[in-house]
Amino acid sequence: MSDTYEFYMVTPLMMPSAIKAAKEGVTAAQTALLMIERTIKQIEDHPLQCMCLDCQTDFSSRYQPGAFAVVIPMFPHAGSQAVACGVCRDCVDRSDLEDRIIESLRTIWPSGQFTEVAMQ
Repeated sequence: MSDTYEFYMVTPLMMPSAIKAAKEGVTAAQTALLMIERTIKQIEDHPLQCMCLDCQTDFSSRYQPGAFAVVIPMFPHAGSQAVACGVCRDCVDRSDLEDRIIESLRTIWPSGQFTEVAMQ
């Protein structure tokens, strides 16, 4: 049996709505913001690469992601985890970004099922 995950693309323009939803108790928004915060802190310590797999953009404290792909277990259980991965400014508008993100996620969860959800 495979796990099912929701993934969200969170851009800077969405952050005020995400913060508002988190304050109102929306669990997905709270989790997304927590994962983004952790990823930004991680970037400060260790450079990370863009989620798309082929542009080779490294993020650092001087070059932050243009968006984040946030992955949250749809039906959490012991051992399941959420993550946020950076997407560079050039890749945010790629027509194949969703496919590239899913391919990248399969390196973490080979049998996972992924559903993109629009952050409202």
